[in-house]
Order: sequence, then structure tokens, then C-alpha cells
Amino acid sequence: AGEIRDEDEALLAVKADGAALCRCSTRLRHSLPLVLDAVSRSGRALRFAAPALQANVSVVRAAVANDGRALQFAAPHLQQSKDVVLAAVSKSWRALRFAAPGLRNDADLVLVAVRQNIWAMHHCGWAVRADSKVMLLVCRIHGRAL
Repeated sequence: AGEIRDEDEALLAVKADGAALCRCSTRLRHSLPLVLDAVSRSGRALRFAAPALQANVSVVRAAVANDGRALQFAAPHLQQSKDVVLAAVSKSWRALRFAAPGLRNDADLVLVAVRQNIWAMHHCGWAVRADSKVMLLVCRIHGRAL
């Protein structure tokens, strides 16, 4: 159960469990094909990817498509990307928590999250909470919101 240094062994381990990326050597964590395979199977394996791959839009999109909460491990510029955040929030309302502050004030993103769970309101920005039109929509979605 030590560090995996062999690429073939790493591919087998990741195919069985994407989270096995955590046992791979630093060199292997820079491997685009290996990391893509890992995050496609376990989105939050993005945590163990090399920083350059945490900043790679294709890798992050694959990760959030598997688990929206993988947004937590994406590079800050991707946490500011409305397209990436929308993909993450569409998969899990909890991803809103990891969006850049400006996007937590984006009514469209907040409503995508709120449609899944009213608790998403805990992660939205104050500007959205103060917007009466948004709050009216939230009340229509969840009748007992107020």
C-alpha cells in the first residue's frame, strides 16, 4: 500500500478506484491521462492532482461532472468561471460553497443550486438574499422558504 511509481500499476489502481491517485508519486500526479481517468471515476481525486492539472479546464470539468464538490480543489481562476461553476452546481448544490464570491451572488447559479436543495441559500451571497425577485422565486420553488 506504499507509493505507486509505475505508470501501468497506477492506471490499474485508478481504474479500480479513482481515489488511488493519492498513492501515486508526484511525477504520476502530473500525468494528464492518469489524472483524467482518476477524476472521471472519483471527482474529488482532483485534490491529489498536480497544481497545473487542478488549473486545467478539461481536468476540472471531468472532476465536477463526477462530483460537483470537486470544485473545492480547482484552481481559483476556475472557481471564478461561470461555466465551470454551473457544471459543478448542476451536479451538486454543495458546490456553490466553493464558487468565487462574485458567483455566489449570481442569481442563475444560486437558483440552479436552490432547485436541488433550499440549504444552498446558506452558500449564496448577500446580494442574492437581498434581491426580492430571486427570493420570490426561491419561495415558489420551496414554499416554506421564508
